Amino acid sequence: MLDDFKRTCEDHTSPEWGYYLYLCTLMEREPSYVDRLTIEVEQIFKMHPDDSMLFWVLLFLKEEYYQKPAERLEAVRDWMRYDNSPYFYLEAYYLIWQDPYLLTKLGTFETRILYWTAKWGVMTRDIAIQVTGLVAGKKEYHPFLYRILEACYEVKPDDEMLTTVLGYLIRSQCFGAKYHHWYELGIEREIRITSLYEAYLLSLDGRKLERVPKMIQMYFQYDSGLSWQQKAVLFVNIIAAKKIQPDVYQKYLPIIERFAMEQLEAGHVDDNLAVIYDEMFAQGIINADIAHWASEILFTHKVICTDSRAAKIEVYEYACNNADNKEAVIRNGAAYFTVHTKDYCLIMEDIYGNRFCGDIGYYEEPLMDIDGCVKKCMEFAQEELPYILYSMQQKGGEEVDDPDFPGVWAVLKSPLVSDRYKRDVAEQVISFYRKRKYEAGCLTGLDHKLLSTASRRMLMQYLTEEHLYETAYRMAEECGYEHMDTAACVSLCSYAIHTAGFEEDDFLLGFAEYVFYRGIYNDVILIYLCKYYNGATKTMAEIWKAAGEFDIDTFDLEERILSQMLYSTDYIADVEDIYESYVKGGGRELICMAYLSYFADAWLVRDMVVPEYVFEQIFVRYQEGNPLNDACKLGLLKYFSEKEHLSDVMYRASDELLEEYTSQNRYFDFFLEFEKKLRLKYHLYDKAFVEYHTDPGRKIMIHFSLDGEHYEQSLLNEVYDGIFVKEFILFFGESVLYYMTEQEKTEEKITESACLNCRNVPDEESHGRYEMLNDMLMHHAMGERDAQKREMKQYYGMQMVTKEVFHIL
Repeated sequence: MLDDFKRTCEDHTSPEWGYYLYLCTLMEREPSYVDRLTIEVEQIFKMHPDDSMLFWVLLFLKEEYYQKPAERLEAVRDWMRYDNSPYFYLEAYYLIWQDPYLLTKLGTFETRILYWTAKWGVMTRDIAIQVTGLVAGKKEYHPFLYRILEACYEVKPDDEMLTTVLGYLIRSQCFGAKYHHWYELGIEREIRITSLYEAYLLSLDGRKLERVPKMIQMYFQYDSGLSWQQKAVLFVNIIAAKKIQPDVYQKYLPIIERFAMEQLEAGHVDDNLAVIYDEMFAQGIINADIAHWASEILFTHKVICTDSRAAKIEVYEYACNNADNKEAVIRNGAAYFTVHTKDYCLIMEDIYGNRFCGDIGYYEEPLMDIDGCVKKCMEFAQEELPYILYSMQQKGGEEVDDPDFPGVWAVLKSPLVSDRYKRDVAEQVISFYRKRKYEAGCLTGLDHKLLSTASRRMLMQYLTEEHLYETAYRMAEECGYEHMDTAACVSLCSYAIHTAGFEEDDFLLGFAEYVFYRGIYNDVILIYLCKYYNGATKTMAEIWKAAGEFDIDTFDLEERILSQMLYSTDYIADVEDIYESYVKGGGRELICMAYLSYFADAWLVRDMVVPEYVFEQIFVRYQEGNPLNDACKLGLLKYFSEKEHLSDVMYRASDELLEEYTSQNRYFDFFLEFEKKLRLKYHLYDKAFVEYHTDPGRKIMIHFSLDGEHYEQSLLNEVYDGIFVKEFILFFGESVLYYMTEQEKTEEKITESACLNCRNVPDEESHGRYEMLNDMLMHHAMGERDAQKREMKQYYGMQMVTKEVFHIL
């Protein structure tokens, strides 16, 4: 086979050729031949310095390697920095196995080789002896080194090796439960090594109870450098074995008591301390200081979380202020928290800040016997808030009673208690006081802002019934009065009005208005409302009506009602009675004129039905010569136009007013309703008017046609605010088609269309030219040609006489 490879291999510089040369040295051991091939292999290795096979071959060919194991081991050490081939582990182990003294230190390389040795179970006693000397200086823990020592002890299980293992563990501070068996074995073997007893307790599993060796019990009967957690482990084990070792328990009891008090004062708690505290309370060891220190610790709960996602918990307790919500970090799947009542919830949070309420599995329970301990502690610390909260929630749905009140007031005043819980307690207190009919003065200290609407109503009602008006009114100012009974509102409001000396106050005025709306009131409330109330016109009218039943002076209220109605144009049904009462009370002329003007305008513009007395009073003022505005004068004139018969004074007034407005060229459609004499006097007999009503100041165009085909347009004249008039002269049978347009923003809108007809029948007593023309048209329409010709001759003769007699100046 070697000959075949020699013939076929063409590359004599390849690693395979180098390995072939190594095999040749095994076949032929002549020294000069071996040296020559070794040199050739070295040359090939220089061309392939990373080839593991060539390096391994040289370990057996180079003289300095196979004759000097130390140099050979050093070469392997250097090579294994880059190559972890099992062949080199085996080669290094072989060298150490042959000569353990080659192990002069425990570096990284040596640790790797020894760990490989331990892993494959090929540790020897000689190697273990050598390791014993080297590990003495090691102070840092390394899992490989611990495994090496375990393997060493397996092949050399004597006290010397055990001492080496214990020393290493103590120096590297390895006090976990997994190392406890070493310390336990050291105590059994009575190994003399510093800190062994402390290490035994430090490594003791706090979750297990086991009998503590007597040597440990004696050693720690006096003070030691243990942490409180490890002392607690020791004492719990002593308590657990008190029936088996009662003498040890009795010796340690004073130490345990002193330790428990120190830890209570420091506020420490865990599973072991909870057992110690329970034992202390069971022994009756308690005083005021202990009760005070235990007020928080007693209520500690432990939560065990089965989900690895959970990093911490937040505790939300109904009775506690939200600002004081508690947090606890979860360590090794467990956390501790404090709650005083049963109404709470736990929120889990993972390392990313995500929160979970019901998706993460957990189990929680109190650490201590809360019921038994609280009863004993409350004898010494009744004023402690945690005890009070716990005892109150133990009552369940029962109401508070006399013995509870010291604690109740402490709860209501504490900033640590949530508002919602205070509200529940306060409501029970109010109900209790009312049922027992106790003095209500104590309730004035309640923070009524916390109460629900129903409770505020109950408290304000009770305070008012007990005539504690000042507190009740202060509550009303801060919380409102809407939830009080009507009778209580009347009583409280009347008190407040008297207390204020009937001075104006916005809140009190609103209170009085609210009471009035409820439908039950008294004269005090009505007097106050009559003096100061300004509100809806209808409401003021209702107040006026109610005040009339109590014979209260309503003059100021009447003036406010009338003024507001005139400005708001909010008409009310009782306005006539209110005005009449106001006038009887000596109402101001300005208000009276505004009132009369309002109705006159409404009558003129909107054809509103207006009481007769309005025009009667306007007429009186007109006769007295008092100045009147257009609304009053035109309203009076329209009123006269609808009279079937005018008295002499009315006729004269109508004459004067017609003269005034026609002289101003201001005509209205109702002018045509006057009797014939006035129409003739002011040349109204030949006129027809188109009257249009809208908002004042608008631009109104009339589009009209006399022949029904061609339309003209004209701007309407605004003769009064909102009244526009166009004048036409029409003869018998003529008509005008028209429509109105209003300008709205950018467009014109048609708002009205109609036809104006002239149906004036000529009067036989009238012989003016207009009547004569009307006669001609009427005869023509009726086919009376002879009568038409007579009228035409008569009209022509009148026209000729007029030309002869009258000349234009």
